[in-house]
Amino acid sequence: MKSILTYIAFGIFVLFDIQNLVGQFQLSTIPDTLKEDTEAIILAHNVVTEIFDKYKIKTTIKSSTMILDNNAAKPNLIYVVFDKFSKIDDLKITILSAKGKKIKTIKRGQMINQSLSGGSTIASDARIMYYQVLENNTPYIINTEYSINSKESFTINSFDPIVSPKTAILNSNYKVIHHDINNKLRFSKSIWGAPKADSSLLQKTFEWSISSLTVKRISEILKYNQEVTITPILENFQMDGYDGNLSTWQNFGIWLTNLGKGADILDSKSVEEIKQVIGDETDKKKIVDKLYQYLQHQTRYVSIQLGIGGFKPTMAQDVHNYKYGDCKALSNYMKTLLAVANIPSTYIIIKAGDKKNIIDHQFPQNTFNHAILGVPLDSDTIFLECTSQTSPAGFLGSFTGNRQALWVDGSDSKIINTKVYTHQSNKIKNEYEIYIFKDKVATLNMKQSLDGMGREHINYLFTKDFSPEKFKSHILSRLLNDAQDLEVKNRNYDVPFFEYEFKSPKYVLNSRDRFFIDLNIDKLPKEIDTDFNNLKFRKEFSVGYTIQEYFKIHIPEGCIVEKTIENQNNQYQQMDINYNIVNNQSTLDVYRTMVFKSGPFDNQEKMASYHENYKKHTASKIVLNCK
Repeated sequence: MKSILTYIAFGIFVLFDIQNLVGQFQLSTIPDTLKEDTEAIILAHNVVTEIFDKYKIKTTIKSSTMILDNNAAKPNLIYVVFDKFSKIDDLKITILSAKGKKIKTIKRGQMINQSLSGGSTIASDARIMYYQVLENNTPYIINTEYSINSKESFTINSFDPIVSPKTAILNSNYKVIHHDINNKLRFSKSIWGAPKADSSLLQKTFEWSISSLTVKRISEILKYNQEVTITPILENFQMDGYDGNLSTWQNFGIWLTNLGKGADILDSKSVEEIKQVIGDETDKKKIVDKLYQYLQHQTRYVSIQLGIGGFKPTMAQDVHNYKYGDCKALSNYMKTLLAVANIPSTYIIIKAGDKKNIIDHQFPQNTFNHAILGVPLDSDTIFLECTSQTSPAGFLGSFTGNRQALWVDGSDSKIINTKVYTHQSNKIKNEYEIYIFKDKVATLNMKQSLDGMGREHINYLFTKDFSPEKFKSHILSRLLNDAQDLEVKNRNYDVPFFEYEFKSPKYVLNSRDRFFIDLNIDKLPKEIDTDFNNLKFRKEFSVGYTIQEYFKIHIPEGCIVEKTIENQNNQYQQMDINYNIVNNQSTLDVYRTMVFKSGPFDNQEKMASYHENYKKHTASKIVLNCK
């Protein structure tokens, strides 16, 4: 569920009266710290939002940016996004030399104006106007001035002063003038702190000022994922004639519930079709599975974002007839299917993706971008990701698992937690059988089964779109780029499970009379690998995993185990690595369990040592001597 926002998206900003300061700004007057590793410098940035009432909001932007590197991707790209609720007025763009001499003026007609729809978006009224500035000589200055007039107040223009990691900020200013003082105004929390506030009988004014922000400081802010956007939130709002209230999560849920009223109706012919799918089944869990599979086989995901349609679901009958819909439409359709079986379910909005939102129970605001469905049964609540055509019923994974969401049920709306995936439930189980020959390349047989979020380890390989040959090519490119004679022996989409066999001179290296066996065949899950590579900036393991591995090494006749790994039990605050070795003379059995527990570290020193400990405990190789 993508919000149809009218937001400020220019990559350049202004804080001063351009007419008075043009020609006075010299690069030499800018502090050296702002020039370090910098592609551009925002000389000044001035954004003023005036809230007259919930039907009328005006934002004025004035800007000036000095471009130091013409290859900069963002600072010299002028763009603004708008939609049916907003109008762009008084657009003026001027390009100046560093000495203040006008080079040219960019007129509105010279900007490219196009729809923002693309990819899986079938319809959207969001549009973008943009112009790429490219001058022969740097530095040069881009001055911009325009206003956005909006007639909806659910998504008020946000303020984000950071354009790119390589754009320093000399001065940036954000002011909100609130004329409708009887309608409470709040602001989302950010690293910029509380505003300077002033009030009178007729209006309230809030202002933030930011100055001398270096590229080094901006990089730190972005790496630590600190919140940089300030969003005004009007308590009583309206969108497309639909009035709502954001004073409580319950009230927000009431508004969303009202938007969906009447969208859950199917005609009698469609109902009979669904009843045939259900058949004689009476077990509710099995009915949910049946109808979810029906949804997956009959529909596909497309994004539809027209006006209030960014929040209001499409009619279930239309989804049934046309076989497609966005997350709102598909969740509402699945809710309608379940209602045919007299199984209640509830629409849920959630923040999906890598970056989870932190919900403040005392601070209602729309930070969601997706919709799923919750089905309360006697023993548990099943969460359904209705846009997936491959996931089993109840599987959310990293996309929407382990987070809070809004349960949308009229006056019973509330914040809930989705399914929690821990290291006990997220499992990768690998079994290897390694056959070593004195006169030819070793053969390895690998079996892998996945559970919990472990399903995502290589989940893209389990889709039915992958032919055996395509599956093989992805295994080779992602995991085994040196493998020879790869043969896929088994592949199950539902478990999921697969087995393949290959020859490898890499994982069993033959050096004269010795064989060096590397046990690090499979890659770490992407979440663990990402955490390891970013430990300097992270305070916790984001996702927990248990990886159980069994290696059965067949020892050729006349060979002995010259070097093996000792039995060991290594325990750290968030990570365990254990080995158990059994030498049966003809075979060597190696059992390795690696547990990565989600959660915070005690301190920076422990955090920094985790990857080193992992490498230390997994670096050893088994050595066979065949003299």
